[in-house]
Amino acid sequence: MRPLKPTLEYITESALSNIFANIKEADIKDLANVDFTDITDAVFLAIERDQELEQMYRKIVAVRGVNSVNISIGKFIRADLDLTNIGRGTSPESRLIGSYEKHGLGSRTMQIIKRKYLGKS
Repeated sequence: MRPLKPTLEYITESALSNIFANIKEADIKDLANVDFTDITDAVFLAIERDQELEQMYRKIVAVRGVNSVNISIGKFIRADLDLTNIGRGTSPESRLIGSYEKHGLGSRTMQIIKRKYLGKS
């Protein structure tokens, strides 16, 4: 359900849900083989490909500024998925960002994704 006042957390979680919705039941066991290095770029791509999410994003950017919003989304992704920072990405596919943090898996990443985004325990 869309919140009355959009939040960065809602936007980011919705984008992550859109990304993980493409993982089929049979692919869950292969989740460990998924490359999460560019997940931040993927989240911003998911935001710009979803008209409603992009409108919410732009409203928040208008108030808080693009750098503040993008940094906050990046930090939320890292914390939400228990990722580690491994370097900078300087050629994003998303037009919403100029660069991004590349990530490696944390100790709980797979458990979080299965529980929160795939509905598995």
